[in-house]
Amino acid sequence: MRRILIAVLLASGMVLPSAHAQDEDLCSREAVIASFAEATDMTVWSQQHNACPAQVQRAVRTLAAGYQLLTDEFLPFAASDGTNLFSPIWKWYPGEANSYGIDPLTNIVYLIAGTLSDQRDDITTAPVLAYPVVGNVTAQVKVTFSPVDEKNGAGMGIRAAQDANSWIRIARVGDTIEVVADTRGTSTVVDSQPYAEGATDIYFKIERVGALFTLSYSIDGNDWQVVTSDSNETFPEETEIFMTTWWPLESGAAQASFSEVKITEE
Repeated sequence: MRRILIAVLLASGMVLPSAHAQDEDLCSREAVIASFAEATDMTVWSQQHNACPAQVQRAVRTLAAGYQLLTDEFLPFAASDGTNLFSPIWKWYPGEANSYGIDPLTNIVYLIAGTLSDQRDDITTAPVLAYPVVGNVTAQVKVTFSPVDEKNGAGMGIRAAQDANSWIRIARVGDTIEVVADTRGTSTVVDSQPYAEGATDIYFKIERVGALFTLSYSIDGNDWQVVTSDSNETFPEETEIFMTTWWPLESGAAQASFSEVKITEE
């Protein structure tokens, strides 16, 4: 498996540039490949290269992230060196006055929405963590969330890769499950259902087949309740699966945690 990953990354030209002479023993292309093939702990292996040139460190992180994608059931949030940085598979859009936290041991990310953060119409001030995809896709996530206001929300969506105002999203907003679509900066509630279970954990799922999108939720990640089926949306092939939370009030902040992310491109 590792030999295949190395071959793919080398062929793509993404990985392992030549190192400076003083780092040759540890940071050369040959040394990195050899140590990667023998590594048993990706975090320890990555940290061993912290003194290498920046381009070698990026290559090491790419290799470690690729290995995690091949071996883990869920997508990893943290960079392989164990710091509070995202794995390079993710794109982080901070919005305004927002932040995040990562627990690499439990593979949980905390998105923290600051004052007046929102995602609606042409407003994009909420924090967004995104994963690029192409074509048909199925994605699901576990969200742990206790809204503290009826306008406080958290959920998952899919959006055009080059247009933050073209998306469809399923979220818990207060005590409601809402599916909202945004078209050229105008948001519309596609469907909504009351959420009376009271549990803090909820799973969301998005399925795209061509221009048709089905959005569902579940309490246990097994039995799914469809909120919107075959919603017709005009999106390009290149999109992003995203997670977000928002706090549109003038004071305070809110937090939601996300885990158990599965994304399958078809």
